[in-house]
Amino acid sequence: ITGPVMKPLSEYFHDSNIGFAFTFINVAMWFAIFIIGFLMNRFAIKPLLIIAVIIGVASSLITFYYPSMLTLKILFTCVGFAGGLFMAISSYMVVHIYHRHKIRAMNVIFTDFFFSFGGALIPILATYLIIHNFSWNTIYLLLQITAIGILILTFFADFSVFNRNNNSSEKHNTLSFSSWSFSLYCIAFAAFLFLLAQLTMTSYAQSYFQDVLHWGAM
Repeated sequence: ITGPVMKPLSEYFHDSNIGFAFTFINVAMWFAIFIIGFLMNRFAIKPLLIIAVIIGVASSLITFYYPSMLTLKILFTCVGFAGGLFMAISSYMVVHIYHRHKIRAMNVIFTDFFFSFGGALIPILATYLIIHNFSWNTIYLLLQITAIGILILTFFADFSVFNRNNNSSEKHNTLSFSSWSFSLYCIAFAAFLFLLAQLTMTSYAQSYFQDVLHWGAM
C-alpha cells in the first residue's frame, strides 16, 4: 500500500519524503526472487512458506507495538522478502503441477489476477479504515490475516509431489544462461525495467509532483 497511507505516514513521522521507505519493499522482493532458486535447491517448499509468513507477521507486530522509521523499514523489507518468496514459489508450483501448456498458462494468469486484484482491493480497504480514524500501523496488522490463512493452508497442504523431481534424470538438466533464447533475455530485461520503474516512482515521484509540479499532498 502506498497512496492511502502516504499522508498518515508523513504526518506521523513528520517526514515528507516517506516514499523512500517503500523502496525497501521492491529491493527486498527483487532479492527474494533472485535467491529463490538457491533456496529451493536446499530447502523444501513448505518450510520456506512457513518462514516467509512468520517473518511477515512478526515484522507487522513489531511495527504495531514499536512504530518508528527503523521498524517501518524493517516491516517493508520483510514484507517485500516474503512477497517475493510467495510469488516465485507460486509460479514454480504452477509450472510443476500442470504439464499442459494451456492449463499452465491459464493458472499462471489466474495467480497474477489475484495479485492485481489484491493491489486494487487493499488500497480501498485502507482508505476506508483511514477515513474511520484507524491508525496506519493497524492497517498493516490487519493485512496479516491473509498471511495467517496462508500459514494454515500450508500446514495442511501436501508438497510431496515436488520431491519427486529430485531424480537422477533431472540432475543433469541444469539451466544455464548460455542456454537462454533471445526471448528469455527480453523477458528478463522487461522484468528489470518494471522493477526499476517501481523504484523510481516510489522514490522520486512524490517529491517531483510536490516540488516541481507543486501538486498538493493529496
